[in-house]
Amino acid sequence: MNRQLLETRLQQARRHVTTGKEDIARQRAVIAELVRDGHDAKLARELLRSFEALQAMHVAEAERLATELADLPE
Repeated sequence: MNRQLLETRLQQARRHVTTGKEDIARQRAVIAELVRDGHDAKLARELLRSFEALQAMHVAEAERLATELADLPE
């Protein structure tokens, strides 16, 4: 893969990581509100676990792309 394409994909992966952090924070706030108001938060917690799993994939992809980019000859 060429350097320019790798840089573009790395930027995209980093945006996904940032968005994922925001989604996780927002979902945790939703869960806290549901619990505080006495509602069942089971589905909200399941969604949070999905967000966290997806976030782990985004982080791994960003790390993989950064490593691949660093290993390219100048």
